[in-house]
Amino acid sequence: MGKPYHAELDAIHATYSWTTQQDVSRLQRYLSRWTGEYACFVGSGGSYSAAFAAAELREIAHGSPTRALTPMELSAKARFTPTSRIMLLSAEGRNPDVLAAATCAMQSDMTCAALTLTKDNPLTKHAVENRATRIFSYEMPWGKDGYLATNSLIATVLLLHRALFPESTGSEFFAQFFDAEVLLRYRNQWHANTTMQMMGRRNFIVLHDPMTKSFAIDLESKLSESAVAKVEIADYRQFAHGRHLQLADGAAGTAVIAAFSRDSKYLAEATLGLFPSDVLTFKLEIPGEEPNELVVAGLVMATLLTETIASAVDRDPGQPTVPTFGRKIYRLKSTQHFRRGDQLENRYSLAAWRKFDHRNVSADEMDTAEIAAKVYEGKLKAAAYKAIISDFDGTLCNAEDRYSGICPHIAKRILQLIDDGLIFSIASGRGGSLRKDLVKALPPEYHKAIWVGYYGGSLIQPLDVEVEHPHPNPVFEDLLGWLKTTAYYPQMEKFRKSRGGQLTITVASPEESRKLRMALRTRLNAEGLGDWKVFCSGHSIDVLDGDTSKNKVVKTIGEKFGFDPLTQVLRLGDSGDEEGNDYELLSQGCSLSADRVSASLTSCWNFASPGASQAGATQQYLDYLQKTDEGFGLRF
Repeated sequence: MGKPYHAELDAIHATYSWTTQQDVSRLQRYLSRWTGEYACFVGSGGSYSAAFAAAELREIAHGSPTRALTPMELSAKARFTPTSRIMLLSAEGRNPDVLAAATCAMQSDMTCAALTLTKDNPLTKHAVENRATRIFSYEMPWGKDGYLATNSLIATVLLLHRALFPESTGSEFFAQFFDAEVLLRYRNQWHANTTMQMMGRRNFIVLHDPMTKSFAIDLESKLSESAVAKVEIADYRQFAHGRHLQLADGAAGTAVIAAFSRDSKYLAEATLGLFPSDVLTFKLEIPGEEPNELVVAGLVMATLLTETIASAVDRDPGQPTVPTFGRKIYRLKSTQHFRRGDQLENRYSLAAWRKFDHRNVSADEMDTAEIAAKVYEGKLKAAAYKAIISDFDGTLCNAEDRYSGICPHIAKRILQLIDDGLIFSIASGRGGSLRKDLVKALPPEYHKAIWVGYYGGSLIQPLDVEVEHPHPNPVFEDLLGWLKTTAYYPQMEKFRKSRGGQLTITVASPEESRKLRMALRTRLNAEGLGDWKVFCSGHSIDVLDGDTSKNKVVKTIGEKFGFDPLTQVLRLGDSGDEEGNDYELLSQGCSLSADRVSASLTSCWNFASPGASQAGATQQYLDYLQKTDEGFGLRF
């Protein structure tokens, strides 16, 4: 038996307060890297309402195409658009369909994350075991969810809203809207409404405008899942295309709930004014002025209105009687349906597929790439490594964890390798902040042995030496002068710094980053600076002069410790594609990417397991290293 529904509604204000106190910085950084990319939020049952609201909010916040999917729909999406970014939404992380979706995403090598409101659950355990799903977990204080998961659904959407928008966006509206007295006033007002009292034992047509669809989606979900009423939904103009025929004859068993925002009030009233006089209609203006406010408010209004509709038929929607056959249907194992097949279980096929950016290609193209993967793996396995030179952000830690420092599991493994005689160095675009993180994470006795290339290779020194900012190349001032004459400058004026031979520019999104990179590359070529490089990494762009390179770090460390930079060093990075800031590092010698790869079939391969990326992939690579008589060998 679930919780009484009224008790769940009584707790909404406390749920809102709890969400305002949670740290969403990691989630914010992670989602911001998806800007401009196609993404899907996945939810089953009531969580689909949260997925729909999240998709709406992301499109509003980032202007990026987004869809809401059920886990079953994901199985098709995985086949047709495997490069989609996926976020699974599940409060308790235990329902069979979301677990099947996580497996499907992993087998399809999709970029996948999950937001849960419990920290210890089957979904988080799946992520730890497979390193294929990035987990953002919280601990909801209200314990086990009710049947309709009311508070966890609202909490999920509010956490995502905070991660997608600046903290001040909607804060004043939400503080007023989620006031306990305001919420209770809505409930009491509807209970006393004579139209609502007459709606018992009817089917519903729920009309909505573009910004109140979250209301319609969630109301249909709650009334259907609790068997209170049958519901169909349509926007006002879709309803005009024949759906109105249901009201022409025998409308006694049907009622209309018409939700609208202030901007669509005229259209709603004009439509309702044409209804036959005997059609029972309840009009509801969803509060809020901005689109993001309407999406969230619509969800909450549906939650509150469900109580009123259910009371008209003397039902508690939070405590339905679930039949035995229904429980069996729910527990039906659907993993086989979601399973992609055997194609990606072969690591050579998977590595080859990554070279084609997960596109479907001809059998001949795939065969050629698979052969190249086997040849390259043979090269990696034959080498005797004396050193590792690795990128940091996105390689030794996940990109969203860059401010938390190196992944603890990776740090532990690195220290083991150093103790066994391996030389370990880092090549990064960062400077003093990186040294601070490394000094904090690694014991002092190791600092002298670890060499770091800061600012893209502008400064190369042991970790135990303080970082002094090298003087920037004066040509950067000329480049910035040109940028002032472009439309890009206002977007990046507050986010630029130059150290040594590296100029770093931060912009609003990866999409803007790619556009600016092309403009900078064209400008440098026009100025005769063809040996300068321009690389992208998420929201940032690095411009490197002709003397600065991560390969300079490899060469310097090789000369100091006496190893061959092409045959005796394992190079690790995450942005090995042609635009990425690890492209040069991973395009030579023996290299492995923890994420993106170049098109080259002779360098920069990704042999991580399906779905694993960044720190998860690096951890696998480090675990593959085994000490040998000649140094260290890779044993896949």
